[in-house]
Amino acid sequence: MLCWNLKNPNSTPIGEENPASEQEAILQAILKNSSDGIFIVELRWEEFWFVCANQTYLLMHAIADTDVTNKPISECLPSDISQIIQQNLTHCLQNQQSRTYQQPIETEIGSQLAIVTLSPIHINGKITQILGIAQDITEKQRNRAVAQLLQTITLGVAEAQDFDSALSIALQKICQVTGWNYAEAWVPSSDPGFIECTPACYSTSGSLDSFRNIRKQQKFSANSNLGEIWSAQPLKWMPSGLPQPIDSLLDTKIAAEADFQAGLSIPILASGKLIAVLVFFMFEPRLENKQISLVSAVGVQLGAVIHHKKYRNIFENAVAGIYQTSIQGRYHTANPMLARIYGYSSPDEMMVNLTDIGKQLYVKPNRRDEFQRLLQKQDVIYGFESEVYRKDGSTIWISESARAIRNDQGQLIGYEGTVEDITKRKEAEVELHNREALLQGVATAMHHLLTDSDHQGAIIKALASLGVVIGVDRVYIYETHPHPETGLSALSLRFEWVTNSIQPSINPANRQNLTPCSFGLTNWPSILEATHAITDFIGSLPQEERELLEREGLLSRLIVPIRVEGQLWGYLGFDDGSKLRRRWSEGQISMLMAIGESIGGALQRQKMEEMIRHEALHDRLTGLPNRTLLAEKLNMALHNARRRESMFALMFLDLDHFKIINDTLGHAVGDRLLQAVVKRLSHCLREGDTIARWGGDEFILLLPHIFRPKDAAAIAQRILESLQEKFDLDGHNVAIGSSIGIALYPSDDRDSDSLMKKADAALYRAKQEGRNNFQFWNSSV
Repeated sequence: MLCWNLKNPNSTPIGEENPASEQEAILQAILKNSSDGIFIVELRWEEFWFVCANQTYLLMHAIADTDVTNKPISECLPSDISQIIQQNLTHCLQNQQSRTYQQPIETEIGSQLAIVTLSPIHINGKITQILGIAQDITEKQRNRAVAQLLQTITLGVAEAQDFDSALSIALQKICQVTGWNYAEAWVPSSDPGFIECTPACYSTSGSLDSFRNIRKQQKFSANSNLGEIWSAQPLKWMPSGLPQPIDSLLDTKIAAEADFQAGLSIPILASGKLIAVLVFFMFEPRLENKQISLVSAVGVQLGAVIHHKKYRNIFENAVAGIYQTSIQGRYHTANPMLARIYGYSSPDEMMVNLTDIGKQLYVKPNRRDEFQRLLQKQDVIYGFESEVYRKDGSTIWISESARAIRNDQGQLIGYEGTVEDITKRKEAEVELHNREALLQGVATAMHHLLTDSDHQGAIIKALASLGVVIGVDRVYIYETHPHPETGLSALSLRFEWVTNSIQPSINPANRQNLTPCSFGLTNWPSILEATHAITDFIGSLPQEERELLEREGLLSRLIVPIRVEGQLWGYLGFDDGSKLRRRWSEGQISMLMAIGESIGGALQRQKMEEMIRHEALHDRLTGLPNRTLLAEKLNMALHNARRRESMFALMFLDLDHFKIINDTLGHAVGDRLLQAVVKRLSHCLREGDTIARWGGDEFILLLPHIFRPKDAAAIAQRILESLQEKFDLDGHNVAIGSSIGIALYPSDDRDSDSLMKKADAALYRAKQEGRNNFQFWNSSV
């Protein structure tokens, strides 16, 4: 597994002595610019150490100036956060499966909340590292808390008989959610310009009666600063040394005598007029942004709730759907937001059309039954999530909080509650899961491409990894090349992975030498040359071409370029025939573009290795196998002949009088003569025969497919006749002959060294016999 220092993208990959190719830098850039915190750890000496972490993760923990690479977690993070992370990493490692948990984080701007997903990285069936993705959900949680608190207050205040009772309910609900120990409400008094304490009050301690009595006797000016924050200790996110007004509702001196350490006052307005001021105190100086922002957000809406006796205004303008239903599944009341959530123009239209909630609303059968069972059992439920139908037949996800309505005899007569559209949250969860899976797949694919010496096999494994995690039907690679007949640009399928339900198309001829028009995409070369991906183009094709693709079951396709040595080599394609047209996200496209570049790098390395191997095993002048490659082929011929109990011939060939020609006409002519001789020799041999240059003007011929000695004699005679014809070399008519010695397996010997010696001895005999002839080895030689 290769990982990079995500904080410093120019650093060397861990596990690789030299920097990765520039294609790997693309993946580094993707991780560096991610809006989520990403880190990778591994277990060393019974403790988890950072392998790498991106800038977002470091900023999230206020350690942006720290290099965490190759350091234990306990040295880089606060002890409480380190302990939680290590506990969850241990659980992930022991259970060998992904784990998601919430992580509170204290920063200079207050408390934050992140959701962290840990995913083990398997290599050869063993977990080597763990990938973590941390997503900041602080704002989402705050918005949800505001919505839930408003819903709770709305339902509670609706039961209040008078103004003071409504205030008391509001104070109680706020304190229970935000953690205040004491709360009271002040309203304009009969004395103009002043406010006075109301009977509405909430306390978590019975020892505050004396403090309460003092507060009842106080009177403050309505011109005071009615919205204030006080803490006995300075808060990092608040300007220090703020002057306290002389006439302060918080009255810090009296509050401190009652052992309070922090306070907050929030004015409640309705139609621009002061309705009340809510005052809160707590025993600990642990004010947090979320406490203040939550109460402030509630205060904005609370004026309308309290001002209207029946609170109709908040009902009509609530950010969540509100309803009352019968046990049988009909709506008694519903607010406009609920109608909008379900796609209706008004509550009346919704209630006329939705007459059986259980059968018409919920996608999952018996979901209404489960809803009713829970309310029968516990009277109140929170966060009951379901997939439901809208008016147009589309589906969304909702979260319901509801309570049972009972009459004076305790009999269940209906339900009331709130509905929140959580479709985006659900989509985000799916996106997060898909992103996690894609990162795992990309990591696996990159591992194959960067470490597997079998480049062909590595590419096939990479395609399989990507196909599974992305969930497409086909992943394939086409190479672009000149058409063998027309010379125009053509495409041929080189690699392919398909699901079990799809028939592979790698072998049929109709997938080779295709033109761009065959794909219904004539301008693809210019797009891919510009290093851009092609996606979602099927819907824009002419109807005839679109219908052709749809008949093949193809609804979505993504194409990314593959470049080798800076030139367009071909493309990587992903085909999907699922019922819904796939939407490729920018993140997916960026990662798959990086994979395309990495495949190009693997192909380039394969090309270089093949060239290096060819140069190491072939003669540079003639292109023939050299002694090293000849030894490999001779050993293979011996192995096959022993296994099949067959015959083969080994020939030594020497050019007659070559030294004279080389000395008189020069080495350049001599080199061209050797190249011309090789061409004639090649025409004399059969498929499977091998010519190797032994050195100078000496050649060795390996003939593995002969059945009797005269087969070798026929080939030798053909060679002699072929070389007797003069060679025209830049105006020089050169005549040359050859001498050939032949040894046979198994009659002459059974090992390579002995056969070579006996063929050489036979060659010497041919030269003694006057050259320009061939001789078999025999005992007299």
